[in-house]
Amino acid sequence: MSLRPLDVIRSPLYLLGSFPLGVAYFTLLAAAVSAGVSLLVFVVGAFVLAGGAAVARRVAVADAALTARVYDTPTPELASPSVDGGLLATARAELFCLDSYRATGYLLVRFAVGVAGFTAVVTWLTVSVALLATPFLYDHPEFYVGAAGVWTVDTLQAALGAAALGVVVAVAGAVAVAAAGRAAAAASARLLAGPT
Repeated sequence: MSLRPLDVIRSPLYLLGSFPLGVAYFTLLAAAVSAGVSLLVFVVGAFVLAGGAAVARRVAVADAALTARVYDTPTPELASPSVDGGLLATARAELFCLDSYRATGYLLVRFAVGVAGFTAVVTWLTVSVALLATPFLYDHPEFYVGAAGVWTVDTLQAALGAAALGVVVAVAGAVAVAAAGRAAAAASARLLAGPT
């Protein structure tokens, strides 16, 4: 896996966008499973679960296609179960289709990637900006610059040192986030593609 210069822009956007998408995917899966399991008593639950699996497979394929466009990678495909029967046979085939469960796992992984990625990107950007802004804020009485009880920035020399550290954090964070975004996208695609 090689990093490309555009990954420095793509990966933060991919990881930040993964958070709301991951929450939506998790909500979809939680709603389908909770409604389906609670309705199993009335047999309708099997159809709800089968419908949820079919929707999860289609959403996972659409998400994988979006990720493939972001990173210029091949799009993994999932097979739909082929059925020549009625509604019951279709629901049964959907519930026993391995790709439906792979798609469900993919969507859950996207939720985890979204939470972790959003946290990493926001932390990286916040720390970088705070350190880079230190020379402009260290001598204002309204601001306290430093880590409480550990160190305080109260001289221009210390403020410039903090800004230099901010440059290091910004560059190192950009490289780390670029690698993390590409790795997360590749791992998700491998999960969806399944064993080869």
